[in-house]
Amino acid sequence: MKKALTVSALLILAVWALIPSTQWSSQLPYRVSTTQWRDQLVPMLTLSQGAAPCTIGAYGASGSLRQYRCIVGKDLDGALQLNHDYKIGTDLHCHVHWSPIDADVGYVRWALDYYWSDTDTGPAGAAPTTIYAEQVSGGTAWVHQFVEFTDISAGGTKGLSPSSMLIFRFHRVAATAGGPDEYNAAAVPLAMDCHYEADSLGSREELVK
Repeated sequence: MKKALTVSALLILAVWALIPSTQWSSQLPYRVSTTQWRDQLVPMLTLSQGAAPCTIGAYGASGSLRQYRCIVGKDLDGALQLNHDYKIGTDLHCHVHWSPIDADVGYVRWALDYYWSDTDTGPAGAAPTTIYAEQVSGGTAWVHQFVEFTDISAGGTKGLSPSSMLIFRFHRVAATAGGPDEYNAAAVPLAMDCHYEADSLGSREELVK
């Protein structure tokens, strides 16, 4: 047992030796040389109903589970806060997990209006940015699908501090195809999540990375 512990300790020291001392903390390497992908999850049922809210209805054949259902023009409001392991200045890659409620085949288009504000900054009266994600339903009810939004770019006053906030309105809009190619039933948004790059265990200081 002692021999195994000694070998483990030597391996840890060897890893530390490969990392510049400026990236060490008192117990573990503070930052790593390569980034990892992490996930900031937003379950849709945690969002507030918007000005024209999506309704809540049964999910699946049993009828005992309930989720939001959104037709074109309906919306939800929310916000998320990034974790302190976020790599400063990198983009966010968000997508939607959703399901059709029937076998109709057609396009569903989701929109996200957002402000991305760092600590001590704000939108300063500017209009929110809008991004979109569009996908055709698979023709089978309740299938779990997911579709990616356009990337959210860092820069300016966005993504330059830990604990930056994404304040958003999530809504369904008319598909670009339109007409008979539109999915005519309500679509069920299950969750939105944003993938982000992480380069540390957290921030060295409480409010400063």
